Amino acid sequence: MGGWSPQEMPCAPGTLFSFRYQVCVHPQDWTDPCGTGPTPAPPVTPAPPVTPEPPVTPEPPVTPEPPVTPEPPVTPEPPVTPEPPITSTGGIPPSTIDCLVPNCALLQDEVLRLPSYDGPQYFYRCVFLLQTVWIAFQDVCPTGQYFGFIQQACVAPTDWLDVCPSDPIYTTQPTTVPPTPTLTPPPLPLPVICGSPRCTTPAERSILWPSTVADMYYRCEWVERLFQYVPVPVRCENFFFFDFQRQECVIPLDWVDICPIFPTLPTPPPCTDCCPTCPPPATPEEPPSDVVLPLPIICGAPRCVTAEERAFHWPAINPNEFYRCVDNGAGWVQATLDYCPDGELFQTLEQRCVPAADHDATVCPIYPPPPTAPPGQPDPGTCTADFDPAPILPVICDVARCDTAQERATLWPANDATRYFVCAQDGATTLQAQCPPGELFHFLAQCCRAGPAPDVTVCPVYPPINTLPPPLPGPAVCAATPIDPGPLVPVECDVPRCGTPAERDTLWPSASETVYYQCVEQLAGLYEPVQRTCEAPAKFNFLWQCCTAEVEPMDVCSIFLEAAPAPDTLPLPIVCDQPRCGTELERSFFWPAADRKLLYLCEPDAGTFTARMYTCADGKAFHVWRQDCVPERECRLNVCPYYNGTDVGAGVVPKQPPTSAPGVVGPILTPPSVG
Repeated sequence: MGGWSPQEMPCAPGTLFSFRYQVCVHPQDWTDPCGTGPTPAPPVTPAPPVTPEPPVTPEPPVTPEPPVTPEPPVTPEPPVTPEPPITSTGGIPPSTIDCLVPNCALLQDEVLRLPSYDGPQYFYRCVFLLQTVWIAFQDVCPTGQYFGFIQQACVAPTDWLDVCPSDPIYTTQPTTVPPTPTLTPPPLPLPVICGSPRCTTPAERSILWPSTVADMYYRCEWVERLFQYVPVPVRCENFFFFDFQRQECVIPLDWVDICPIFPTLPTPPPCTDCCPTCPPPATPEEPPSDVVLPLPIICGAPRCVTAEERAFHWPAINPNEFYRCVDNGAGWVQATLDYCPDGELFQTLEQRCVPAADHDATVCPIYPPPPTAPPGQPDPGTCTADFDPAPILPVICDVARCDTAQERATLWPANDATRYFVCAQDGATTLQAQCPPGELFHFLAQCCRAGPAPDVTVCPVYPPINTLPPPLPGPAVCAATPIDPGPLVPVECDVPRCGTPAERDTLWPSASETVYYQCVEQLAGLYEPVQRTCEAPAKFNFLWQCCTAEVEPMDVCSIFLEAAPAPDTLPLPIVCDQPRCGTELERSFFWPAADRKLLYLCEPDAGTFTARMYTCADGKAFHVWRQDCVPERECRLNVCPYYNGTDVGAGVVPKQPPTSAPGVVGPILTPPSVG
């Protein structure tokens, strides 16, 4: 509990751990640290799969002398040798199945199941532990069933096909060898962004990548300690510069800088005599209208979400820089900083670089400028004593009218006394404004000011209508079945909503178990939440939508803040500090604890599975729906002490005192951070 514990780590298939070099090496480079000398090379058993020579020996039929002897080609006993794995049904098993512990750091596949040498009922699966490290777990089929690799499921022994070779497979060299760069760029477009090398695909690992420094480049090299390819920076010799198109270091006079414009190289240059880095020729174009501009335009804040935003060149804080949206071809678009030539500045509305003398700086910092109060409108910081509301009556809070000149020159009240509404310049829309901290909006004074609340209350309607509000509905009747809170997520206590018909028909919960909120129509079409209280000993049950003492209410204040996953993907019920490891779904699930920084993981232990405890890193908490440790500020979800979706059946399981966790609770371990 808080100490260090040794963790067993696997080597890649065909490699052995060298204590001397502290990495996994080839068998011929391994030395026994116990003093028995070097280990002999593994048997060269790959010869059987290499023996397709016998079928290549159709020389006998080529010799026309013995035409009656077609038996030699009929004797393909050597090629028939791979048939032993074929038992009754099914095809030839893949030759790459070695039934050893898989190297999940290279495989990185949580769906594929692999067979094991430990027995036909065992199989391996890869788990991405806490989004940090890949680990191979050995699982077991139910009693009386074997793991079928072709079916990827547990099957009856009569349907089982043995795909494991009779002798263990050894490899004399690692399965991944760093390829020699071909020094030939792959076909365009790549794209290429200087200083952002990629080593994912063979094509990406076969080239040298440019850097933001002219005399440096990147080469993809295999790092055994990390089980992956890593871009390694290399510096050119003799003060040469790296030329990406030639894939070599050249003298500076022959160097072509592709960094500012390479993402646009797939389009032909404007002229055959221009260099690739020349700016496009200046063409007299009309500034684009606001209809085609992705408004608002904020300098230094590019957006690359919609098609209009991706086709737009965004201004930067420095006038000689701008952003363009570059598609990397892998499903995401990145805003890349570009530069204007010396002596020129970026003209946003013309979408090109212009001489500094012709530059217009009115676009930054934001275009179009935020709306201001129309002429003649009172300043919210200046109070007036002669305001006459008669021409604009009646006044309904949260409903601003901007039809006449008098209405457009009025500051309209809101139900929230710290806010008010302003008519925009076009007169068709209204804008909500906030009073300074510590001040309230006074409608009859048309200003925000500190001090007591206004003497005259204008909300919800002014002048008051001489009609009584509709009577409050009676006590709520329990629903026939529990409601589905999914369409209402997020559900926060003491934050009722009455905007849509579904929200108005919902009773909203409070942090107090006896208090709830109900949407009541105050005026025609105007709904407001009204606080109601349950009569003792009843408590408000959000799922049943009523006050009842028969069913213990569920703590919905921290469960329905986010949409829950599908119930068939969860090992229900989920009880904090009570993990279960009986089924495969339960073993692949990370279980929560009452302490939100802790979680449980099912691990194999002496033929069975035991739940062991882990802890999140500092500043993080375990998020049950995401199955990951996230920053504490992002994790308000709390499913403790019990969660069973929205299906409460006969009632929620009552809260029980915490019991000791099942199995052996191991030391609190922080998963390692790789790479």
